[in-house]
Amino acid sequence: MHYNEAKTTMRITKTDKKWMQAAKRLAKNSLHKQFLFGAILVKNGRVLARATNGKNPGKHAELRLIAKSAAPAGATLYVVRVNKSSVNKARCSKPCLTCRSKIEESGLYRVVYYDETGNIIDMIPKTNRA
Repeated sequence: MHYNEAKTTMRITKTDKKWMQAAKRLAKNSLHKQFLFGAILVKNGRVLARATNGKNPGKHAELRLIAKSAAPAGATLYVVRVNKSSVNKARCSKPCLTCRSKIEESGLYRVVYYDETGNIIDMIPKTNRA
């Protein structure tokens, strides 16, 4: 399953904003002190799992969240980066290749990436696009 990326705010709802704010609060508690990411997995209005980046740079919030969630299929993943520094700002508003691969394997319905510069990447599997 492949995801289309759209740099947009058109699909972002009040509910999305609520979950992005929750992920932002979570990101501020990230174990990695330079790259502050928070991820929340939501299905039917209920939180299935939460995660932040680990201390090790390879322990991305998305990977940690998918690993600890029993049934992410059909859920929406919200990932927020809090900018502590200007390092890699552009790269961090969308998933790395490893995270993207795990996201595609997981069967998630939708993925929303957001950073404090205002970049929103709304990723939906091609099969779920109208």
